[in-house]
Amino acid sequence: MNEENTPDMTPEHLPFDPLPESPISQSKSLLELDTPPKEQSPQKAEVVTRLSGIEKDSPEKQRRRVRELLDEVEKKTEFFNSDGVQERELINSREKLDNEVWKEVVARLHLHATTVGLNWVFLSEKDVSTEDKLRTIVGKLTTLEESGQKRTWLIDGHDLEVLFKRDLEGLGIAKAYNLLQEKSYYGIRDKNGEIVDRPKKTEAQVQSEEKEILGKLGGDTKSLELARRLRFVLFEQSAEGWKITDPVSQTFFFEETRKILDAGPSFTHGKIFGLGAPFLRWTTVNGERLFNNDKYMSALDDIDHAKNFAEQNRAIMRLGRLNRLEPSKMQLPEEYILPIEGSNVNYTDIPEGDYAKYLAGYLRGMLTVKKLLLQTDWKPEDMFGDKIDAWNAPFRNSDDKEQRLGHRVLFIAGALHSAFDDRNRASNLQWDQQKWRTVRRLLTEPRAAANNMPFLTKEQMDYIENKLNLHPARRLFGVKPEKF
Repeated sequence: MNEENTPDMTPEHLPFDPLPESPISQSKSLLELDTPPKEQSPQKAEVVTRLSGIEKDSPEKQRRRVRELLDEVEKKTEFFNSDGVQERELINSREKLDNEVWKEVVARLHLHATTVGLNWVFLSEKDVSTEDKLRTIVGKLTTLEESGQKRTWLIDGHDLEVLFKRDLEGLGIAKAYNLLQEKSYYGIRDKNGEIVDRPKKTEAQVQSEEKEILGKLGGDTKSLELARRLRFVLFEQSAEGWKITDPVSQTFFFEETRKILDAGPSFTHGKIFGLGAPFLRWTTVNGERLFNNDKYMSALDDIDHAKNFAEQNRAIMRLGRLNRLEPSKMQLPEEYILPIEGSNVNYTDIPEGDYAKYLAGYLRGMLTVKKLLLQTDWKPEDMFGDKIDAWNAPFRNSDDKEQRLGHRVLFIAGALHSAFDDRNRASNLQWDQQKWRTVRRLLTEPRAAANNMPFLTKEQMDYIENKLNLHPARRLFGVKPEKF
């Protein structure tokens, strides 16, 4: 992709200051798992002493003792670094602990590891794309070894079952999560009840809301802390609204990204309202989503029954207002507060490895699609074979993998329009009739890298040509297109 045409998203190019919103401080390095020292350090001896004889304790006393160590782990900004004594000794106590206590240990260690990992992805200053850092951290957290065994440290459905549903003595994480949700969806509403603006909360408002939540939790700061971490790693926090420091929120709120950055081809403005959804609104069990929006899914079914692509595209445009009801938009509180507390959802049904798939496949794909949709001034070589092959995986992993929303069509139509709508620009970008015919063929021919499927069908390409007036018999450049 031609990075020089991607909008500058650094703070000095935007009208407000960045506000990092990770629930922990920034970690400057990747997770490290150093070889434990051969000599028993005083700290290790202390931790071993604190866990000594724990197998003789009641489950309640065991829980109190391991929570002291878990609290210390959760204050760190790294995971399993050279000072990871608490983590190691907790893991080594597996055979000594009551099974329910052990489940809490695992769930909280997984949550901490995932939080630290994503903290590095979104806040580290390494000159690496967010997409590549996601792939790196997923690989790191699924191959860390301890006691000679590889373990997966990413959070999973079993951890969510423990943290959300089990009666963890002294903790009310699900209640804290719901209270945070209720305070997250706010704004100025129009006469129809739809949120039309989200003024930034003042520091006083934030402190007042936290005081109110803690009052309802009986002062339970640990449950509030863990609930915040869960909202961070499940990307519900990203779905609260557009944030300069959060590239995922900029994907969920794609149309707002375009408006704020004044970016992307003008031809496709207002065509894609949001891209993607948070994990709990994406994951499926036996083909059914855990949390659903019936109106939106019904509208997608109507698109599926369109007789041809033109009819399908008109249905997509009619879906524009319903995109306000898409899980990624989070516009209406009564529709989108997930019933976490008291829910009958069985989180253990979430397929094993689904969260890793979400991060490394779906979310990476959505971030890449967002960049492609924001790029302008495409040159012919930007659309040659190897570049097209690189697009297939992100679009295949995106929220439009079945092409019901027409994202591929909108992407190519916008890219071509941004290059062709002005004759001088097209000439400067080195487009001519022959290069256009080559690109057209490459876009519609079977791609070996995509199981011999074309990036666009010929019907889709014909539709784009009709709308952009790209027929050889007409002028190729400078012709005003029809509206989609």
